[in-house]
Amino acid sequence: MFKCSNVFTIHLTLFPLQIFSKNLNKYGPKHALIRSTLSGSTFLVVIGISLHHLADYARIFGVDSKIISKSLVFALFVFQSANVQFLYTQHWSFLGSILSPEEGKVWFAPIAGIGSITSTLAAAHVSMLVERLGLIGLLCTAGLVIGSSAIFADAAYEVARQVRLFRCNKHGLQRINSQHILST
Repeated sequence: MFKCSNVFTIHLTLFPLQIFSKNLNKYGPKHALIRSTLSGSTFLVVIGISLHHLADYARIFGVDSKIISKSLVFALFVFQSANVQFLYTQHWSFLGSILSPEEGKVWFAPIAGIGSITSTLAAAHVSMLVERLGLIGLLCTAGLVIGSSAIFADAAYEVARQVRLFRCNKHGLQRINSQHILST
């Protein structure tokens, strides 16, 4: 079942990109990032709740619960594969838009390193988390954690906006009169 999921993943990645592009044009980068992040987190929570009520759905629709669970897990796998690539690209794009090339040379490597270390640590603890929280609890927790990153993205855009209003030069901080790169 998961072998054909890569075909769906490629196509499913295009769908959120289209929506993101429309949101980007209509609302700007900050709100497009927040909307797409919250949409992804909501999907995880909905799948978690759906799996929790699996027996009820099977009874209501008169379908074997294995068919529903396999369908939900397949949808989750395809979504997760597409969404991880999508969010990863969005957040790196955000960093690229707020950091100068000099700042990027300083910060990109440590950010990537910390991201790799935390991803590895998180992956090593998945089985323990599933034992403690269960799959449904883990899905809902992941949705809430990803959703909370929208709050941090909002704060990061505000900090970046404030910082970009001033530039450091040999005379100290100087207010920039030209329009800055970030819009709200």
